[in-house]
Amino acid sequence: MRAAWYEKQGPAKDVLTVGEMPDPHPAAGEVRIRIAASGINPGDIKKRQDAFGYGMAYARVIPHSDGAGQVDKIGSGDRIALRSTRPVARAIREERRYRSRPPARRHRYAE
Repeated sequence: MRAAWYEKQGPAKDVLTVGEMPDPHPAAGEVRIRIAASGINPGDIKKRQDAFGYGMAYARVIPHSDGAGQVDKIGSGDRIALRSTRPVARAIREERRYRSRPPARRHRYAE
């Protein structure tokens, strides 16, 4: 999958990398969401710039606060009941084509 990430904080032109990463595979109790639309939130920019003084939470950060997509894969293990395969995934913290999340982290909106 194509993704944007940074491994150190600073100005976007100096730290952001765009490239390919392996597709995530949902674990038991998770769903994978194929991201259809993604936005950049001001919080993403502030964290990349270390405006809050927290430093890096992870060695590699894939910035993403807002996105929408469709469930395309369900993890093994417990069965997950889905009323719709068109959830809007919000606050999933990653800018990428696919993302695995527990179903409690997804929000459904009227069709």
